[in-house]
Amino acid sequence: MKNLLYLSIILIFVSCGNQKKIPKKNNDNQKIKITVSGVAQYNTTYCGGAKPTPQIISQHEKLREIKNSTIRFKKENDTQFIEVITDAKGNFKIDLEPGTWEYYIAEDFKKNQDEAIMNLPDKCDKFYNISYGEFTTKTNITINLMFHLKCNPCDSNINNRQ
Repeated sequence: MKNLLYLSIILIFVSCGNQKKIPKKNNDNQKIKITVSGVAQYNTTYCGGAKPTPQIISQHEKLREIKNSTIRFKKENDTQFIEVITDAKGNFKIDLEPGTWEYYIAEDFKKNQDEAIMNLPDKCDKFYNISYGEFTTKTNITINLMFHLKCNPCDSNINNRQ
């Protein structure tokens, strides 16, 4: 009888230890959330009219952190944005659902960058509402978001400078 009791206790411990952990669900919408963290950086395209010097090209190619600014995420085939604000070093952390996500900058980008080296628009849907890249996640990840800022598409003289 004692042997049966000991065997039952061992089986209970073994079966509990072999169970797979089920990801926690968010209480708000009962969907699984993945932690995405990293740093957001940008560089620019030379948009002047004259041939640039190597120093000017180097200045535009330099990666800079996107400081204290809103980064927007949109899940593939969705219309809703989820936002996070970067810190003074461009770091961010956000919980997203598993899937493929596009990333965008917001209008506060212009006022929060120390070294913005191009004439950025205040309002320009062609600039702020375009995806700068995408990533897919199934588990918690750390990523570097790279924003390559092209010439201002809302500048009426842009065709004269390229």
